[in-house]
Amino acid sequence: MRLALDTANIGYWDLNLETGEMTWSHAVSRQMGLPGDSPTTFQAFMNPVHPDDRTSIHKAVEGAVHCDAAFEVPYRAVWPDGSLHWRTLTGRAFYGTAGSPVRVVGAAMDIEELKAAEDRLGQAAAKYRALFEDAAVGIFHITPEGQPVSVNRTLARMCGYDSPEQFMMAVQSVDQLFADRTALQGFREGLKKGVVLQDEYEILCRDGSKNWVLGYVRAIRDTDGKVVLHEGMIQDIKARKEMEGLLREKAAREEQLTTIIGMVPGAIYSYLMRPDGSATMPFASSRLHDILGSPADTAELDAAQLLAMIHPDDRARVDAAITDSFRNLTMWHEEFRVNDPQRGLIWVKGHASPQRQQDESVLWHGFLLDVTETKQLESHRWQSRHLESIARLVGGIAHSFNNMMTVVIGYSDVIAETLTPSDPNQPRIAKIKDVAHQASAMTAHLLAFGRLQPRHTVVMDLNAHIAEVASLLRRLLGEDIQLLVRPGPNLWTVSADPTQIDQVLMHLAGYARVAIPHGGRLVIETQNVDLVECDTAMYSGMPPGPYVMISLADNGAGFSAEAVPYIFEPFGTAMQAGKESGLGLCAAYGIIKQSGGFIGACSEMGVGTTFKVYLPRCSWRCTKVATPNGSDLKSGRLAPKTILLVEDDPALREIANLQLQGFGCTVLQARNGSEAIRIAEQYADPIDLLMTDVVMPDMDGRELAGRLRQKTSSLKVLFVSGYTVETMFRAGRLDPGAYFIHKPYRRVDLDQRLHKIFET
Repeated sequence: MRLALDTANIGYWDLNLETGEMTWSHAVSRQMGLPGDSPTTFQAFMNPVHPDDRTSIHKAVEGAVHCDAAFEVPYRAVWPDGSLHWRTLTGRAFYGTAGSPVRVVGAAMDIEELKAAEDRLGQAAAKYRALFEDAAVGIFHITPEGQPVSVNRTLARMCGYDSPEQFMMAVQSVDQLFADRTALQGFREGLKKGVVLQDEYEILCRDGSKNWVLGYVRAIRDTDGKVVLHEGMIQDIKARKEMEGLLREKAAREEQLTTIIGMVPGAIYSYLMRPDGSATMPFASSRLHDILGSPADTAELDAAQLLAMIHPDDRARVDAAITDSFRNLTMWHEEFRVNDPQRGLIWVKGHASPQRQQDESVLWHGFLLDVTETKQLESHRWQSRHLESIARLVGGIAHSFNNMMTVVIGYSDVIAETLTPSDPNQPRIAKIKDVAHQASAMTAHLLAFGRLQPRHTVVMDLNAHIAEVASLLRRLLGEDIQLLVRPGPNLWTVSADPTQIDQVLMHLAGYARVAIPHGGRLVIETQNVDLVECDTAMYSGMPPGPYVMISLADNGAGFSAEAVPYIFEPFGTAMQAGKESGLGLCAAYGIIKQSGGFIGACSEMGVGTTFKVYLPRCSWRCTKVATPNGSDLKSGRLAPKTILLVEDDPALREIANLQLQGFGCTVLQARNGSEAIRIAEQYADPIDLLMTDVVMPDMDGRELAGRLRQKTSSLKVLFVSGYTVETMFRAGRLDPGAYFIHKPYRRVDLDQRLHKIFET
């Protein structure tokens, strides 16, 4: 080891703190210029050390002894011939068993070459300084806060100063140089982030003039990564900026035209057709790619490839219109379909104006618009209006059918009362009544589709409600269809009729049962959705806002796109013949619409069908309509009463008259409101009850009741209608708390309702 150290000219030394004796190797003697017979003491070692360097060595050794600190101290050794030689001394203290320092041991190295290298580095720095000062670009150093540390002469002159010193005295911060405060803010933000900046800036010169420069700035960091300085350079680009200004002025009109074309929603194009029938597209804006899915320059030489994208069913018509416009120079207007490679079938509307050229060719200038979304919205609106028309028709038919069933059920009751219990006609009468009630049940489906079914709304938690009816749905679906319920978190409440929601779920699950004949899966999910206007466009009349969505998705057979518009129609084509009544989906549609919601369906053959129901979010408590409940009513013969019966339908009026007379009442019959007022004025005795249809030709039941109560304020009123009580309230035809009975009604229903009225 000692031989290796001597060979490397690395000396070692050992200072005994207890005896004061210090020994060192031959390499140390050579480095220090000490003779071989020098005393072995620390003082003898320190004698050749330059007087200015002795203190640092003493402090280093004391620090090692008292603080257990290793040290490295550069120093100069003065040889006997007076020459100076740079050396470095390293060492550390060693401790005895008592814990006290007993020795300081270290090494000594020759650093002559290192110092020579430092001298050469200084010379290079001087050369760099000369390059720095006389560079063709401005060079600078600034603090992280933006205070100049150094600038060269080029930068000073660029800013209008005679020297760097004059610049440094005048400019305390780079903020003073920025003409644009926004650019200054961006520059400042870049300094804070410590990123490389390269940008163009407009600076303020000493005389107040402005000059454009290209600036480049980067951060200088210490060993810890902290930014300590920023250095950079700036280049005078005033001449270049002036040239750019001239080019901008020259291109201004082209830029304006490009901007205008870019603002047009469709594609602007030119189409040239020659007498031989060949065609090119000399110009087309970039929007052509958005509409046709093909780059704008693909048709620059030959337009045949774009024409080939037109749907085969529309191609002949488009070609004929182009030919006619070519011959007669008439405006070209067409709507056609295009087979887009990515988007599929899209609708395009085209307009163009022709101009005859000198070579007899025709040049059209025009535009193309993508009207696919408009066509889809028109289709959705048509479907919605179609369903609304059917709903009104079905509702009106159901209302009239209800009136008929009222007569059938009423006369059945009357006839049954005239027969003895053992009469053989009793079962026949019962069968007639059963069939009539079945017809009324089917009418309820039609009324639901027409949104005329009675409703009793409450505030509902759909997650809890669906969980309750899931077992019923599983029995409906059967063992070979898996039902998955995925409730959404924190679901909003809705205002709806629980019974009607059950009907909707049953109807939609019934469709899934038919669509999955050999086993599959039905997934019911709930979710809060906040729809914007573009989300509601496919549902006519659907306002944006918060909704609760119920999704029912099956993996059944699905149905074709052609059947989608008709799926909610009564006896629609989506149901398989013989397996469903054909009214289930239309009833679900009517219930959801009556509840203020919206329902839609999407399907794909072989993939399945998804129904989505949207019900408005309810942020308040709903109140039920205040109508008497017949469950707690008593039956029995009424005390003799006089009842004014007003009904415009003769058959209904007759059966109601028979029923009331059967209760022991005196009945005054009127065909309309005017006749009822005349009878009431002429009748001398008190009238106990007005039983009136709500909707009549000359005046409605509410107006009639109001006019009669002007004379007799205590007059009791029972309103009758085939429409629901909610429909009557919304139309303003009934007041809250009014007594109401819905047609068709049974004799016992009327009896109980009359008892309730007269007992109140």
